[in-house]
Amino acid sequence: MKKVIFILISVFIMSGICNAQIGGYSLNFDGTDDYISVPHNSNLNFTAFTIEAWIFPTGTDSKIMGKTAYGSAVPGFSIGYTSDNKLFCECKQDWGSNYVAATSTATASLNVWSHVAMTWSSGGYLKAYINGVEVISAASLALTITNSNYFVIGKAPWISPSQGLFKGRMDEVRVWNVVRTQAEIKSGMYKELAGNETGLRMYFKMSNGSGSTVSDNQTNVTANTGTINGATWKASGCFTGPKNCLDFDGSNDYVQISNGVVLGNTFTQEMWIYPTDATDVFRGILGYHSTDVTRPPCIYQHGKNIHFGFANGTAWNSDITNSDVLTINAWNHIAVSFDGTTYLVYANGLLVYTSLCASGLTPFGNAQSWIGKVDNYFLGKIDEVRIWNIVRTESQIRESMTCNLIGNESGLQAYYRMDYSDGTTIYDVTSNARNGTLTNMDPATDWVTSSSFNTWVGNESNAWSTAANWSKGSVPASTDNVGIYKWTLGSELSLSGTPAVNHLIISSTSSPTLNSNFTVNGDLLLNKDIDLNGYTITLGSNGYIDEGSYRFYGTSGVITTTRTLNNITEQNIGGLGATITTSADMGSTTITRGHTTQGSNCSISRYYDITPTNNTGLNATIVFNYNDNELNGNTESDLKLFKSTNSGTNWTVQNSSLVNISNNTITQTGIDGFSRWTAANYNSPMPVELVSFSAAVKGRNIDLKWKTSKEINNKGFEIERKITGGNWLCAGFVIGAGNANGLKEYTFEDKNLNSGTYSFRLRQIDFNGNYSYHSLNGTVEIGLPIKYNLSQNYPNPFNPTTKIDFALPVESSVSLKIYDLSGKEVKSLINNEMMKAGYYTAEINSGGLSTGVYFCRLIAGNFSSVKKMVLLK
Repeated sequence: MKKVIFILISVFIMSGICNAQIGGYSLNFDGTDDYISVPHNSNLNFTAFTIEAWIFPTGTDSKIMGKTAYGSAVPGFSIGYTSDNKLFCECKQDWGSNYVAATSTATASLNVWSHVAMTWSSGGYLKAYINGVEVISAASLALTITNSNYFVIGKAPWISPSQGLFKGRMDEVRVWNVVRTQAEIKSGMYKELAGNETGLRMYFKMSNGSGSTVSDNQTNVTANTGTINGATWKASGCFTGPKNCLDFDGSNDYVQISNGVVLGNTFTQEMWIYPTDATDVFRGILGYHSTDVTRPPCIYQHGKNIHFGFANGTAWNSDITNSDVLTINAWNHIAVSFDGTTYLVYANGLLVYTSLCASGLTPFGNAQSWIGKVDNYFLGKIDEVRIWNIVRTESQIRESMTCNLIGNESGLQAYYRMDYSDGTTIYDVTSNARNGTLTNMDPATDWVTSSSFNTWVGNESNAWSTAANWSKGSVPASTDNVGIYKWTLGSELSLSGTPAVNHLIISSTSSPTLNSNFTVNGDLLLNKDIDLNGYTITLGSNGYIDEGSYRFYGTSGVITTTRTLNNITEQNIGGLGATITTSADMGSTTITRGHTTQGSNCSISRYYDITPTNNTGLNATIVFNYNDNELNGNTESDLKLFKSTNSGTNWTVQNSSLVNISNNTITQTGIDGFSRWTAANYNSPMPVELVSFSAAVKGRNIDLKWKTSKEINNKGFEIERKITGGNWLCAGFVIGAGNANGLKEYTFEDKNLNSGTYSFRLRQIDFNGNYSYHSLNGTVEIGLPIKYNLSQNYPNPFNPTTKIDFALPVESSVSLKIYDLSGKEVKSLINNEMMKAGYYTAEINSGGLSTGVYFCRLIAGNFSSVKKMVLLK
């Protein structure tokens, strides 16, 4: 019974991480008649402006927003895109010479989120940007753009007629009365604004989420309320990534941060890295080095391990992981935290190392920082660098590692998304503006597409296979690191299509439904209890499940993995909870964990099937882990392991197994071979412990024998029989011993069976009506007769019916008739019918016959036989 007091604390801490979803809500426009109209006021007259929005277009040739009148000389402006998705911007004082317009060569892609912006100043320039990249720059005449028309979003900027209707989703609409620089646009495009920024005149961050109006979230001037005409609310996901990252050449590339974070004696540093060098070089990821004793907290990649530490003004205090925690040429999430005493190191959400290398010390206060360099330069890609002045828990690290942050989280001191595609600046998304400068790097080649993770948004449907439901705009591949979340107005995931992924995190905010099998090749991390729902989760050769304080459960469904095991010590294979020690070579071994109770619902809700290639002489130890929620009414301190060698039909208690209720484990040593294992209360164990179950054929009869070593509350055994291709039928019942210790033997003869192949099972029933099945290993065959035969009828004398058996060794023409004492035929049961070889039974009804003696005659081929029968009425 593990202590779980900390769970409530961590849940409250986690609640603000990804629940406040990135991007909030959006409005969906149908491209037919949807738009937003905003009444004019003097704050929407301009001599200079910036307009920007996040758009998810699903159609072409439409306007995004603007303010002008239809077919008149009234001044105005608009931004939209052409039939080939090129951005088009215009500003006019009239339709004559006082007009400027331009079209980009770059495009705004369909079915993905893009940030678009347009700036203009009278006598200056008209410029436009896609995702922060300048795509239009045109000189402008001195124009005066003032009018009393509506500001329109989602179509051409006039109320009537409706033209250029936008199809898709839109979020974060911002209107300024100043020209925002490219740097200002970039610095704010991946976060919500405060609302009081200089020059902000209208700000629709789509915070409503419902209703027919859009609230203005700026606080500088009188609010502008937008009226929704047909558009519908949806989850946004406009800020979700990843989009891009930085690629470092390992030679001289790095990012210089001059006003970096000065960390105290509590901190967390985390990021995604894609290392491409496996050699034992200390390649700097984050930190700074001028002298050994003035280094702030630093992180290095050293081959497949993580080197970390800080100086305190006197000495460099560091340590290194030792178990190859990184994968080369793949995305890895790493995090290190320090609480003033202990360093904790995480790789892909798993705690992999603990160190006291800097216990009691405080880092040297150095504001200089580098990304991609400390002593040596990093070779590979880096994304999502986050620096905190608090200790992040394991659950918090997991919860947010596969989604973007907002930027205002408590304790977050610097956050570098790296989602830009040009320029030499990386922007800190927090309000601290600790921006960095690319040094010795080429923006044209070092900004590259990132695939560090892929986040479920669910803004289209609940289908895994719909690309628009994912933050990357693509369905996860087997190498993707996937985060499953629940977004307000977004759909819960229905996992289907037998997908395969690398790492998978199931967030505390989500409740996905498993509707197919799936495969995880990396780490499978739970921040929520999940029902297996009858499906199979396969862990690949490097797959590992860590349920933390949560669990997979379900009355059906399993988690399975196959590994090659040889001379292992305390190895929790795949994290499934069956920890094995053996010096033997088990070879390829499949381990399957299920949660169906065993033995008439008496066991706990967990079992393991362990199937090695080499399964004898193992002298193995198993530590069987369980969850308190799986006890199923069993007294925890009385738990013992039970072993079945026939998939749960028969069970043998492992009397020497020892339970540890503090650790939720049961340990068994000296195991010669593995099979199925579960746990149950030894004082109220599996109702019947079956020692053996056998069958022997005697002509048409089958003798069944079975032995038990222990019986609890056993009413008896119902014998069930099934011929191949048929259904289970009850053949009889044998009374049980009730409660018994020691060997009990039972027999049952199943008589007069026809030729065929039969299966048998015992339906053991207790006095409470509970039951379990014990199946006979293999089948039993009743062969063909070796000679003709007519048996005596039974019962005899009879009234009103009797049966008579006969046997045919070969296919024959058969006649079976009844005669009275005078030799007169009184009944014809079979009249010269061709019948195949086999055993047969005919039933004789006495209807129409009076008391007396009768004869039954069988003629089959050249064989003839007669039996005397007596009818008593």
